[in-house]
Amino acid sequence: MIINHHNLRNIYEKIVQIADELSCKEEKYVEDMITDREPKYIRPIFTKIIGESNQAENHFYYNVRTLNLDNIFPSKDKEIDVAEDYRIHYDKFIEELKVTTNMTQLTSVLERYLWCIPITDSERNYDISLFSI
Repeated sequence: MIINHHNLRNIYEKIVQIADELSCKEEKYVEDMITDREPKYIRPIFTKIIGESNQAENHFYYNVRTLNLDNIFPSKDKEIDVAEDYRIHYDKFIEELKVTTNMTQLTSVLERYLWCIPITDSERNYDISLFSI
């Protein structure tokens, strides 16, 4: 549904499209359609607040990892391979989805894996997770 929410095939994809628009802006929302987007890390919202108040460029992000106590805090810049992190994360996500048998498990899996995946808003903030929409 998420992949097709700009090429609607059913009412559920329309719901996802509306949720996407509402989460990005309350006003009119226009998303530029780029077919080959580079994956990004999600940024803590506080980075934007601190950066604006200190006039400093802060480069904190959350690792693309399942949600647990070891990775709930953001990391500072380092040499990173975002695409490889996404590939590994996706493979683990699919494996866990295969053994999911009910809605409670599904919700838990979605939260654990989508908390660290940013949506792309029109201002390119990368600070809202896919799970939160």
